[in-house]
Parts: sequence; C-alpha cells; structure tokens
Amino acid sequence: MKIGILLCDEHHPDSLDEFGTYDNDFIAMLGEDHFSEFKVWRCYLGEFPSSVFDCDGWVFSGSKTSVYELESWIDDTCDFIVEADRQKRSMLGICFGHQIIHMALGGDVKKSDKGWGVGVKLFSVLEEYPPLRKDQHISLIVVHQDQVLRKANGFKLIAGSGFCPNAITAKGDHILTFQPHPEFTSPFFRQLAERLRQKADSTLVDLALASLDKCGEGDRPLAISMIQDFFLRHKIS
Repeated sequence: MKIGILLCDEHHPDSLDEFGTYDNDFIAMLGEDHFSEFKVWRCYLGEFPSSVFDCDGWVFSGSKTSVYELESWIDDTCDFIVEADRQKRSMLGICFGHQIIHMALGGDVKKSDKGWGVGVKLFSVLEEYPPLRKDQHISLIVVHQDQVLRKANGFKLIAGSGFCPNAITAKGDHILTFQPHPEFTSPFFRQLAERLRQKADSTLVDLALASLDKCGEGDRPLAISMIQDFFLRHKIS
C-alpha cells in the first residue's frame, strides 16, 4: 500500500539535525513494515500529486500556518481534498491537516478564544472507533491555537474535550482526523515546547512540560494503532 504524505510545513531548523524532516515522523508512526511505499510532497512549496489516485492513502500534516490565511497552496490543498473526498480516497489529517480537511469540506475553523492548547491532554471517546471504545478516554500531545469550531457535514465526532470539542473526527470509512499530534514523540515535543516560550505564556509551557513528565506520550500507541488500522482496512496494493 502506497501512502502519500502532503507536508504543510517543515520542522524548525533547530530540530532538523536531531529529528530529521517532518515526513520521517509520519513514516516512523505508520511503519515501513506495514506499508510498501511512502511518497512526499511539500504542499507549502507548491508541490502536489498529479492525481488523488497517485497513492492509496493520504496524510495531511500539521503546520504553523493557519488554514484561513490567504495562501495559494492552501487553496490548492483544499481542491485536492475535495476531489479526494469525492473519490472516497483514504485521508488522515493531523492538526492543521484536521482543520484544512474540515474547512475544505465546509466546516468552520478559527483561532479559539480559549487560547493555546499545549501538553498531554485528555479526551473523552464519544463514539466507538476501533480500537477506541465509547466512554473510555484517550490522552495525546497537543499544540494549537486554532480549532475546528464547526465540523463539515457528514463527519461524526469520535472524541473531544471541554477545551477542544472536535478533537478526533471521521467521515464514512475514508477520512480520519486528529487535532492532537500522535506523530510527536516526547523528545521532539519537549524541544518544541521550549521554543514556544517565545510565543506563549511561560507558565503554560511549564504546565505542558509537567504533563509530559507525568503522562509521557499518553495513549500515543493506541492512536497509532487506530491510524494503521484505518489505512490497512483500505489496502489496495
């Protein structure tokens, strides 16, 4: 099965030596033993596949850019999402990717008046989505200000919280989206959080790092299993 990774940003230069490029996070998360090939396009640089059929499944990454910014590559990404949805191609959206999928398909995304969400946060599972069971909880790393305030039509809510109601969503059996970052490891997030002191309140960063010390990567393995199963259910090649 061939997975296309549509990068909407790159890691900060300070992270590249230690952690490599952003696509490596997704390749490590998905696992090269599960998927036959990965192809990478840097959407934020204007790189796009020629067709939604070039790969069997698609990943839309996070980004420091907001989906509502006036950038031509964002418009092109939205067009790609609309066509991929029409053709029922498998799509996974993470953070910015989650938001742009909803925006492209008619949802509403804005900067939340609740401010920054940073750290390992707990979400209530509202609808069963194997391996998640209804009424359990899942904790994952988050870092965001923007949120999906209104889901696009046809999406069901899998998990959410008071701070972030639309945290994990799905449409049919071909779209799965996460506001959290299951691709982030503890060491990477720790470095990212320290850089965030330049933008966010330092006390907020301290609390985020304390949550990491207490919870580690939370239920990251469960989320990864969920994502792998999502793609493998649609295995074509």
